[in-house]
Amino acid sequence: MLTFLYRMTAALILVAAFAHPVAVTAAEPPVAKELIATLATDAMQTFGVKTLSADERSTLFRDRLLRYSSTKLVSADILGRYWGRFTDGERAEFEGLLVDYVVAIWSGRLADVDPGTKVNVQDAEVVGDKVVVHSVVFAPDEPPAPVDWYVVTADTGANVVVDVQADGVSLIKTMREDFTALLRANGGHAAPLFDAMRKKMAQRAGS
Repeated sequence: MLTFLYRMTAALILVAAFAHPVAVTAAEPPVAKELIATLATDAMQTFGVKTLSADERSTLFRDRLLRYSSTKLVSADILGRYWGRFTDGERAEFEGLLVDYVVAIWSGRLADVDPGTKVNVQDAEVVGDKVVVHSVVFAPDEPPAPVDWYVVTADTGANVVVDVQADGVSLIKTMREDFTALLRANGGHAAPLFDAMRKKMAQRAGS
């Protein structure tokens, strides 16, 4: 089951653009819990408004992507060894495409936000270089959904979401499998991946 907050966070953590990930450490558990509570409140207040146009949703969503995620932390993780094989120009092209891709694919789903959705932030624990914040999402007419959020402190001092798991499924892993499978089938060349991303965006725009 994909509740609204799960959908939104899926997009938040998929913004990836820079050539090298920055160093990270585990965030303080209370700080990580506050970040998730703030994200949830902001999301509901922003996208629970039913009068937003499609363009307004896209603009607001792009802003939230850059506010709560770190473009430096997920790029290498998503593309793995292929990221190091891209040229500087291909990395820059991927940067722009991926942000546009995430907004195009996910922003339309925010029109279905139920203002009655609640996120109950529970405990948090340090796991390696991350803090895992455990929560339960309650949406009207749906069973409660446990969602785990992975938070780190980047070397910039910012606390950011770098992964989320619902029903044990990691969104970073899912994206990595999709993108690297396409790259592997095309000899690691970037162009087929970019073409596939553009095609999917065009299909979304025409639907």
